[in-house]
Amino acid sequence: MSKILPAVFAVLLPIMATAAEPQKTFYLSPFAVESPNDKQQREHAAQLDDALKQALLARQIKVQPLNDQAALPDSGWLIQGQVSSQAGRRLVRTAVGFGAGASAVEAQVWISDLAAGEVQQLTAQDRSGRLPGALLTRNPQLAAAKFLLERRALNRNIDEVAGELADDISRSLSQTP
Repeated sequence: MSKILPAVFAVLLPIMATAAEPQKTFYLSPFAVESPNDKQQREHAAQLDDALKQALLARQIKVQPLNDQAALPDSGWLIQGQVSSQAGRRLVRTAVGFGAGASAVEAQVWISDLAAGEVQQLTAQDRSGRLPGALLTRNPQLAAAKFLLERRALNRNIDEVAGELADDISRSLSQTP
């Protein structure tokens, strides 16, 4: 019994030490857009906000949304970004393919360590429409299926960009002491 107790402490002590460390919080500022008057751009930016928040939470990273009126906290990381998106043309993607009429999303993100004042920049992008279109395949069933699937192309692009950014943020978090 006396030999088991030190072994249990040796296993539990590092676990308890990491659990006692305060976890820094990420504060997510709303994404900016190139043209603030464009309603679709603002909707896509809000969609990327939500997708990034969900992707970070899936990686066990605590995220709090931050609005413009709130004061910045003293510690944690601030995530700010700018997004540009193009919905593309679904009919052209379906008919021609090979990138014609493609939807695209590009995001630039800046992560600021609020305590140290350090800034890191990340970039992610995704584009749809790399497959051949219905004109080349000459299959009407395939064309109809492709047309139906292409309606969510921009949403898939946004989810891919959010996942890529969350992976990059998770990697950078594991590299910081």
